[in-house]
Amino acid sequence: QSTWGNMQRRAFTRLHVPKLRGACRVQVRAHSDTTVDHKEIENFSSLSSTWWNQRGPNWALHSMNNIRLKYIREQVQARNIKFTCETKPFSGMPFRGARVVDVGCGAGILTEPLARLGAQVIGLDASLQNINMATAHKNIDRSIRDQIQYVHSTVESFGSQPENIAAFDVVCALEIVEHVSDLNTFLKGCRTLLKPNGSLFVSTLNRTTKSYMQAILLTEKVFRWLPEGTHNWEKFLSPVELEEVLNQNELSVVDVTGFVFSPLKQSWTAERDDSMNYIVHATHRTPESLEQQQQHTE
Repeated sequence: QSTWGNMQRRAFTRLHVPKLRGACRVQVRAHSDTTVDHKEIENFSSLSSTWWNQRGPNWALHSMNNIRLKYIREQVQARNIKFTCETKPFSGMPFRGARVVDVGCGAGILTEPLARLGAQVIGLDASLQNINMATAHKNIDRSIRDQIQYVHSTVESFGSQPENIAAFDVVCALEIVEHVSDLNTFLKGCRTLLKPNGSLFVSTLNRTTKSYMQAILLTEKVFRWLPEGTHNWEKFLSPVELEEVLNQNELSVVDVTGFVFSPLKQSWTAERDDSMNYIVHATHRTPESLEQQQQHTE
């Protein structure tokens, strides 16, 4: 039996695990005009100086980055999306001509690789400290710094500006929905930014006993890889719950894939197992996009 499995069992016997609810229904939080949870912002602002430390509190995001990028790239290419571009994209820069928003960008861990794939990327974050750190880091690399713009804003505020409505090919919201105060308002803001038939990528944690044990008991309470309180298990969402809110906001799920971490290999793989981490690809459905899709299939 693995050492990792033994550690899980010992932690499980020492610490309380809340019971799962019988019904898989989205908990509707009080509707508001903002998605900001000030406690969450304060927590992630306090980590701003450690974002680019691959052995620091955000090591899991660094280790997950390659599998996230591979998934996004393959899903977009599978849909054969043509981006507006004066020159033809080539294999090394498949997103050339694409306009992308990285919501909850932190210090740019995902934003910068998206720019290296050729995209023009806007990174949004509600933490000014994160935006300052991201801006300083992108300026180190001259090859991408002109392709990235960082904005201190929430997605709903950014989407309220006329020039940003239906202006983007891809919106990424990775490891953020479990930290917002109003999920419906947040996803509505993401959808507002998307062009008809544009792609939204959302990754998060499933609300299971396994995720409680690994993401909270082990990561925060036992090994203290993250400050205690970084995650709230009650905010985790099952794929069914997330799809329900996506559908309410004119977003159709194309694919759901689980990400599984191997402690021995210190790497992630894409699997059918979505009991812990998973990513969802959804598209913005409009009458125009449905017509375009029908013409494409004829």
